[in-house]
Amino acid sequence: MTRLPLAGSALALSALLVGGVMTPPATAASPAPNPFSTPLAFRTAEGGYVAYRESPEPDDDGRYSFRATRHAALGDALTTATRVALPEPGEAPAAVGLPTGDACLAVVPTDGAPTLVAAPGACDDPAALWAVTRDGLVRTAGDTTSGLGGVRAADPTVWPNTGLRPAVTGTASPLADRRFDRRPLDGRVAQVNDIARTAVITGTATPYATIRVGGVSTTARDDGTFRLTATRLSAGPNSLRLEQLVAGEVSDGVTLDAEVVDGGRILPVPGATVDLTRGGDTSVGFGVTSTDAFDRLEGIAEITAPAGTRLASGQRTLAGERRADDGTWVADTRLDLVDGTIAADGRRASFDLHWPDAGEPLPDGTDVRWSVVLSTPASAGAASGSLGFGISGTGTPSDFRAVGATTTTITVPPREVTATVTLPEERDRRAVVSGTGHEGARIDVSSGGAPVGTTEVVDEAWSLEIDPAIGPGRHVLEVEQSIDGAPSGSTSTEIDLGPGVDVVSPATGQVVPGLTTVSGTGATGAEVSVEAGDRSGTAIVVDGSWSVDVELVPSHDETVVEVTQHARGDVRSSDRVRVVADALQDIAPVEVTGPADGWYRGGETTTLTGTATPYARVVVRNQWGNEAGRAVADAAGAWSFDRSWGPTAAYRLIATQTLVDGRTGRSAEFTLLPLGSFRSLEVTSHSPVDGYVPGSTTFTGRATPGAWVTATNQWDRRLFSTRASQTTGEWSASAELGPVADYDVSITQTAPDGQPDQVRLRLTPIIGWMPATVTSHVDGGEYVPGPVTLGGAGTPRATISVTNQWGGSMGRTTVGSDGRWSIRRDMGPRADYALTVEQTRGSDSNTIRLVLKAPAWQPLELLSPEVGERYTPGERTEFRGRATPYSSVTVTTDLGAELFTAAVAADGTWSHTRAYGPVRTYTLSIAQAATTDQADALRFVWAPDIAMRPVAVTSHVDGETYRPGPVVLTGTGTPGANIRVTNQWDVPLGTAEVDADGGWSIRRELGPRSDYALTVRQERGGEVNEISVTLLAPVWQRVVIESPEPGEGYDREVDATFTGRATPFATVEVTAASGAPIAQATADREGAWSFSRRFGPEHVYTLIVTQRAAGHADDALEPFRFGPAAD
Repeated sequence: MTRLPLAGSALALSALLVGGVMTPPATAASPAPNPFSTPLAFRTAEGGYVAYRESPEPDDDGRYSFRATRHAALGDALTTATRVALPEPGEAPAAVGLPTGDACLAVVPTDGAPTLVAAPGACDDPAALWAVTRDGLVRTAGDTTSGLGGVRAADPTVWPNTGLRPAVTGTASPLADRRFDRRPLDGRVAQVNDIARTAVITGTATPYATIRVGGVSTTARDDGTFRLTATRLSAGPNSLRLEQLVAGEVSDGVTLDAEVVDGGRILPVPGATVDLTRGGDTSVGFGVTSTDAFDRLEGIAEITAPAGTRLASGQRTLAGERRADDGTWVADTRLDLVDGTIAADGRRASFDLHWPDAGEPLPDGTDVRWSVVLSTPASAGAASGSLGFGISGTGTPSDFRAVGATTTTITVPPREVTATVTLPEERDRRAVVSGTGHEGARIDVSSGGAPVGTTEVVDEAWSLEIDPAIGPGRHVLEVEQSIDGAPSGSTSTEIDLGPGVDVVSPATGQVVPGLTTVSGTGATGAEVSVEAGDRSGTAIVVDGSWSVDVELVPSHDETVVEVTQHARGDVRSSDRVRVVADALQDIAPVEVTGPADGWYRGGETTTLTGTATPYARVVVRNQWGNEAGRAVADAAGAWSFDRSWGPTAAYRLIATQTLVDGRTGRSAEFTLLPLGSFRSLEVTSHSPVDGYVPGSTTFTGRATPGAWVTATNQWDRRLFSTRASQTTGEWSASAELGPVADYDVSITQTAPDGQPDQVRLRLTPIIGWMPATVTSHVDGGEYVPGPVTLGGAGTPRATISVTNQWGGSMGRTTVGSDGRWSIRRDMGPRADYALTVEQTRGSDSNTIRLVLKAPAWQPLELLSPEVGERYTPGERTEFRGRATPYSSVTVTTDLGAELFTAAVAADGTWSHTRAYGPVRTYTLSIAQAATTDQADALRFVWAPDIAMRPVAVTSHVDGETYRPGPVVLTGTGTPGANIRVTNQWDVPLGTAEVDADGGWSIRRELGPRSDYALTVRQERGGEVNEISVTLLAPVWQRVVIESPEPGEGYDREVDATFTGRATPFATVEVTAASGAPIAQATADREGAWSFSRRFGPEHVYTLIVTQRAAGHADDALEPFRFGPAAD
């Protein structure tokens, strides 16, 4: 924090330095510090030194003059010269001030060469900035030709008394600082890269000097060391001229030799050709040889597996070996390729090579080898490839790069030929014989010496379609493989194309005319087609058999039955028989079957239909012997003809058939009636008023021939529907009746012409007597008080009445048609009943005595769980006990929440199963509400089976200060336990239940001035533990401001921070004198407060700081003046 400005203001430097005369004085300002401190001592070209020192006192204008002195010894010059802070060499210019801090260096023109002074105004003058070059020359900003270090004559009688003062000339001298000492150039070839044909040169020189070789240059570091790389070298010896340039001029140089070995000094050595094992792992070698001794090797080995192979996984290190003097190979772990990483494609890997620079070089002519394991898939084909390897990196004396390849081969032995047959399910697809064989081999397939076909193995597989001409049956296929014309294995396989078609029936000869079944055998699944003249049919062969029905019309000529089969594999076969369709037929009866309703409409065409022996001639005559019509039966024996009848005659028709061989037959009489010849409906099975035996009842009668007869009861429910005979008009039907209902049956006929007719019947059941029984209760048993249903069985339609021992009626009802009865009546709650149940029907009756007792009161009991037992959270637990029969038992928590209600069984037991928890301790009320209007209850504590955890307070520590007002106490304990907090006066402050996570909290107003000694008590199912915590009220203290201090000001555009102390938890309000709010802060538990905000930019604030502490009067500080800080 800066101070407010003092009275007065700083004077600016306004004088111009002209002709050595300075204009009016100014007050100096503090210069910015510079990072480079050194005496103003300079090294002359003659080998001596010049020192600049300012006058002891400034003149009236505050200016200092400088004197110059010559010295032979550097130490004298450094001791004499004024030490100043200069910009870092090569960095941006800056003002340079005297150690006194009241003036800065400036150049003053004079009659002779310009000289050096120190003036207050120069510290803020942009024209008085200084820079230091890399070679130690001190110059004004922008000046590239002149600088300090020179001298000029002065009047020896006045200051500086030496007769010399500084001169700013073009013959400037460098500072006599060690960093600008000129050092001889020393360089060496540190590294040669034979591959890139470059050389790394290192050495020492003058700090900041330019070091160059060829067209490459660099700058020496501040300690004089340098490193650069010479490029574009030639294979063989190279002479390199290394030069040092100081201040732009060549100071000295050296010539270095660098030899580049064409191809490098590490050469690849491929391993011996390796034949890779298909389906296994094979080790493949590779190596290098050195043509120079190496002190160090640091590089990477990159390996690429041959196409179609992979690098075996898990190879992190490849063991290195080198050839000993006796020609044997010995392991050398220093040459191991380590830290291997295999690429995702499995073909590429990289390893690290580290030959340590440990005093033992790798000798010239050293042979080194490694081996890597390759995995070759079993499916790999014959091939010739290579394992590529490249080893590159840096080393001493040269970088290296060796790239080579080890030849690999994959030999595939002739693959045996295999063969299988595929027979498609589709009949029109040919069978295929296929298999595996040697790539490119010729495959010849034959059967029984006859060629089937030839093909070639492609991708080690072959296939050949089998020509259907091979025919049906089982065939052995011989398969021969040849490679380049030479036999290379054979095999055989079988194909079963199924049997050819064979006609079994009929045999050649006579057959019966009509539908003839042609059957036989064939290949399962094949399609068989049968043609007989102009008739045909098809079938599928199932389990080797087939049959097709074709019509053979009567003929004395021969018919050819041609049968063809189309089987799987597109194989076809055929068979035939020759038949004559004139064999003796089995005569079938001739019948007239229609019209089915036996009616005709006068003057309209009616179709007469019937059946006969196939191909028979049928003639129909009426009762008068007149021919009514004729027809020929078809292959199925059906015949028909159309004609008109009537208009009102009733026809009795007889059909006569004549077979092809002359045999005849005659039909039964068929009655054909004119539509509208109505016959009244009759019921012959029952009288108009009759009885029925419950169950299936048969109704019979007569109606108009062909009429529909339908019966319904009084509830419009259909009992039956049937049709009268076409010829006799008789009808019959059955219906289920009973067991006790009276029926009003309506039987209606609807004649073919739509004319209706109806007969009504009254039917009553024929039922025997059944004594009444009670099935709902047992004599001497208990009833459930309230609405009680008495029920039992009896005689349908009988009357049931129930009375009690006092002669009062308990109810009356009628036995239902199902023989069941029931009466519902309120009973109880405590009375016993002696009931009389009487059944009557007409003169029949019977009586039952029934005693029913009220349930006996039984106190409530809890049998399980027992007192003290605990529940396992989440597991189901059964509560069971005893109580008054038929009562209910309700279980509620101490908060009134119902957990369950259980019904008490007739034997007085009750139970309920459910899960509890996870952590709650239940205080249960178990209450019985008995049907006897009595009640009792018991209490039961049900805690979880969880170990008791000590109670703890986590929100406050014992003895700490609390914040007056609402205070939240939090802590931990046993899940489900109850927490109770009291103060030192045993006054409860609150209660809580520990939650499932073991936490609890209580909120309570505290304060503002009382201290509290709190007791925190935890209780769960009789287990108790407690702790004590003391909370102290805040102690009042006056508000103070600790920062900023009085007189300090704020910086513009920056937040200012106020800190101080007050009563713990008090509110500190800061307002302006006008009352406008500035800030508000709250003191922490220790009374510390703070706030930050931005002020200004020029306003001077009068701040009022007020403390408001609970329970105490407001406390305010004296006004605090706060304005902008001095620049």
